[in-house]
Amino acid sequence: MFNKLLQFEVFYQLKQRAFPLLALLFLVLGFFVGRQGFAQQGVNFNAGYQVYFHVSLFTIGSLFVIMFFAISAMLRDKQHKMEGLIYSSAIKKTHYFLSRFLGTFFFSLLTFSPFLIGYIFGNYTGDLDPERVADFQLMTYLQPWLYIVVPNIFVCSSIVFSVATLTKNSTATYVSAVFIYMLYFVCSIFFNSPLLAQATPASPESMAIATLVDPFGISAFFEQTQFWTPYEKNTQLLSFSGSFLWNRLIWLFIAFGILLGTFKLFSFRKITKKVKKEKNVATTKKTLLSYKPLQVASNFKAQVLAFFTLLKQELKNVFKSLPFIAVLLMWVFIVFTLLYSSVVSGEEYGVSVYPFTNKLTELIVGPLTIFSLILIIFYSSEIVWKERSLHFNLIIDVTPVNNSTFFFSKFSALILLPIILITVGIVLCIAFQLALGYFNFEFGLYASLYYHYGLQLIVFCMIALFVNSLAKTKYMGMGIFGLIVLLTLKSEMLGLEHPLISLGFLPRISSNNMDGFNGVSHLYNHLAMYWLAFGLLLTVFSFKIWNRGIVASFSVKMKQFFTNWTKIKKYSSAFLMIIFIGFGSLVFYNVNVVSEYNTIKDNLD
Repeated sequence: MFNKLLQFEVFYQLKQRAFPLLALLFLVLGFFVGRQGFAQQGVNFNAGYQVYFHVSLFTIGSLFVIMFFAISAMLRDKQHKMEGLIYSSAIKKTHYFLSRFLGTFFFSLLTFSPFLIGYIFGNYTGDLDPERVADFQLMTYLQPWLYIVVPNIFVCSSIVFSVATLTKNSTATYVSAVFIYMLYFVCSIFFNSPLLAQATPASPESMAIATLVDPFGISAFFEQTQFWTPYEKNTQLLSFSGSFLWNRLIWLFIAFGILLGTFKLFSFRKITKKVKKEKNVATTKKTLLSYKPLQVASNFKAQVLAFFTLLKQELKNVFKSLPFIAVLLMWVFIVFTLLYSSVVSGEEYGVSVYPFTNKLTELIVGPLTIFSLILIIFYSSEIVWKERSLHFNLIIDVTPVNNSTFFFSKFSALILLPIILITVGIVLCIAFQLALGYFNFEFGLYASLYYHYGLQLIVFCMIALFVNSLAKTKYMGMGIFGLIVLLTLKSEMLGLEHPLISLGFLPRISSNNMDGFNGVSHLYNHLAMYWLAFGLLLTVFSFKIWNRGIVASFSVKMKQFFTNWTKIKKYSSAFLMIIFIGFGSLVFYNVNVVSEYNTIKDNLD
């Protein structure tokens, strides 16, 4: 029976359209990473050290692939109303549980593994310095796959699969994947992991803790190789011993423990609920009233009221949801930790930072992008697909409310999410200043955060809305935009270093107490107009293909887009295109601006 169930699981997952698409995406991603030529001075591009570094880093992104296969494995019976038939059959609980988990783990591993194949082709087919490309050795790529890829995907599959099994809820499953992703970066900041520790080397104590608590083994990898010379990085492979061995064993043990606990808690047989008898209620005759249609107002004032009502409802649903609460609490925790460790307990040398406004804002902008993008990835799909997920879209779509009212209410709710995080961070900074007796708040500097850091996040909101407007399903839009974000944050590793082709790139602007903003403020203004015009152009396109009623295919959406193209939208898009091209040309041809980019590209998120 187990063999039959496993064969069916393999057959079912192979038929998923997303499987070859995701595998192809990781293949292409590995190819671009392998050919970009990013390595330390004296280290070969295909050295074992480089393969370990890139593979371990990109396994973090496999969480969203695991989420898809876990939902497909454990929620499809509920979605297709087959639970009653499956649970009442002669299938054993052990066979059912193992077949579904192995299907999730195997196909998640199979989807990510083409990354290494693409990486190999990128190393040997790219335009790299041949003197820094060593001869092909299978163990250089096979050992990272065995030591990093397989354990990491097994651990993540165990956690995400367990959540899907126990909750039978797709939202909770996604939250678990996002929580692991977010918790990893939070722990990396808190324990001063080498992955995020920029100029300050990690202390031996924090390094020892990070090597054990890091579920992806990246800190243990850095701990073993931190004193390697370029020659050792070119010739040696990682030793399966020491902290690295303990890290792998501890997390595999935790994963097996989670699976065992989930198996014990998972109820394979539904409990039959008693149906209460309905009481007989005496009925009285009621007079029937004739139907009287209501006069519906559709003027501008009514549309404005409808907009604020819809916006209020969208925000209410977001604020009551567990993902938002979890991210907000984690954001408050990490901001409080950063501020306290710097202005109260002292930094790495025990010296506390005086609570100047510019110093406090520099501390919180680091994790701001990560937390905001997590919210944007999740809620861009949730907000767009909310009515369809609840099967209420047909009722909503026949109401006499303009399409623009629905669209801009969702768009406004989405862009308010990063603004809320910025506002919470500002409030915490002011609270620390008050507690320390510092009253020169510099509200103008706080307000500049919305422009210097919030604008980039708003551009990402526009891109996310466009992607989800084109996507056929919620999870497809979520996955595609998540991949876009991952590629954008690591664009320099793909060779996309110029600010005009690094999607959404805006330089980090810092302020000092001597001359305020200096250096690259004009570069930021030019690029801000460039990317804002690009985002607004995508927003116009998103509005034109905004779907009401049944979900249209991509070709139908494009047909609607071109057939219903009014003069106003033609002129507005042409105006945005002129701004986009104009400021792009200004950035490109201004020699001083482009040369300054080389001095600040290390501040790219």
